[in-house]
Amino acid sequence: MKWWQTLALAVLIAGPATAQQQPKGKVAQTPDEPFLKTSVTFVFGDDNLLVGAGETRKSSPSAYFGNCHGTIADRTEPSECGKNVTRLLLYKRLLLSPFFQPEAALSIDLDVDNNRLSDSGSYIRTNFFLDTRHERYWAFTLFPVDSDRMRLGFHPDVSWGGTDSFPKNFRSGLAPGLQFDLDYRYSHFFLGFKAARVKSPAEDTLINPGGNELKNVQRTFYGVLGGAGFEVQDSGLRFEFNGGFFNKGTNTRMNALGQSILAGGASGRVSFRRGIPIGRAMDVRIFQQDKIREELFRREQYRTGALSLAIEGEFSFLAQVLEDPDNVSSTKSETAIMGHIGAKMKYGYFRLHMDVIYRDLTAILFDVPGFIPYQALSADVKVSPEVYGAIAADYNIQPYDLTLGLTLGVLQPATYAGIAPTGANASSVDQGNTKVVVRGDQAGDWDILPNGQDELPLFVGRVDLKWSYYDAFRFIATLWYGRDDNLASIKPDASGHNLRTFEEPNALGFTILSQVNF
Repeated sequence: MKWWQTLALAVLIAGPATAQQQPKGKVAQTPDEPFLKTSVTFVFGDDNLLVGAGETRKSSPSAYFGNCHGTIADRTEPSECGKNVTRLLLYKRLLLSPFFQPEAALSIDLDVDNNRLSDSGSYIRTNFFLDTRHERYWAFTLFPVDSDRMRLGFHPDVSWGGTDSFPKNFRSGLAPGLQFDLDYRYSHFFLGFKAARVKSPAEDTLINPGGNELKNVQRTFYGVLGGAGFEVQDSGLRFEFNGGFFNKGTNTRMNALGQSILAGGASGRVSFRRGIPIGRAMDVRIFQQDKIREELFRREQYRTGALSLAIEGEFSFLAQVLEDPDNVSSTKSETAIMGHIGAKMKYGYFRLHMDVIYRDLTAILFDVPGFIPYQALSADVKVSPEVYGAIAADYNIQPYDLTLGLTLGVLQPATYAGIAPTGANASSVDQGNTKVVVRGDQAGDWDILPNGQDELPLFVGRVDLKWSYYDAFRFIATLWYGRDDNLASIKPDASGHNLRTFEEPNALGFTILSQVNF
């Protein structure tokens, strides 16, 4: 049965169940938690109106249905914005008693562009409440398909410990897991485990004279996560800590073949909040991500004349064992740091967000792992961190629930200066020492600068318009402009010699998104 037929069958079965009377003898569902939560999204956009297809290294097609490209204002979290994704979320809580209420959700993404289905956080959870107000409880959560939602850190742009902690190039499938939570109103504790099957070198070799003798086998590797949070009673001041340890697999580089890639770290956050909750800044990406997160279904609250504040700061220290390029047949521990400082304010119907994010190059590439995969940085290379700052303001016009927003951001990109890794078919233009601007953990998004050139900051401005009708319907239009003077590609000069030159630095794009939740 094809995926669309399976989906149609699921909707036909589940849809009528929401309208039918609850059969006698069956448990009821809570009124504010419907059995079926489906999100259907339509996207139309263009990532750059100023260039045509094939004119730049990363080709920019014309405006297209499903074309929702992110900008640096979207920051570092892996974005679903490049795909036209619709999500089916089947949810059920069983009211077996006031103290025992299990629940489950089946969350499926339909990636229209790639014609495939994927899990987006399906889970089974057993809730054991210790009081009738449900302020104290303990719970077990099982992630039967993927536990990427169970992460460490706090702000999404500097979170870690997801599924890709197990290297995806050698991982088979996803990473199921489980989590235990204990909540006592002003304190919270959790402990989690996840596992993945990763290909790693076997102890024996292949009988292949003159060829590759390395034999890879699938093994199971594990990660453990834990944390705690404490709030000073009714003060809005909260302290949170978490950390984890992972065995990512074994090294595949010949000088460290079979050595365990042990990784871990710790994160801490201090936050202060006063007044009614303040949601995240307007961002098309948010409406394309995990629909189970409460912030996506929760309608923003506004009160005339009410002032709300939220300030937070977090820091993470990470380390992992990789091949030592400066010492033959040895490994070393490579460290990484990242952090976030944020402040947001809401007065009446006006909101203001300010964020600063810092990430080491090694933090950006922690999940790869390494700039050269499975190898730590040499002492001979020079690197610089990524620093991003943004300010966003929006105003909600009542009674139409129409929100207008403006975002301004600047990014100083991370760089690597040294001998860049080259493959068998690498161009002679890139041989020798060079400087690489690193954007995310995908090498295809990096830029090798022309010889003698240094990186420059990136700038972006974005205007957003959002209209909502309760939590059922949203219309969002975004127009953005960005300037990136680090884009470079290889082109022949007048004499036919290949040279690395800069591309058009300006970009003007738009996104129109319509979404219905039911």
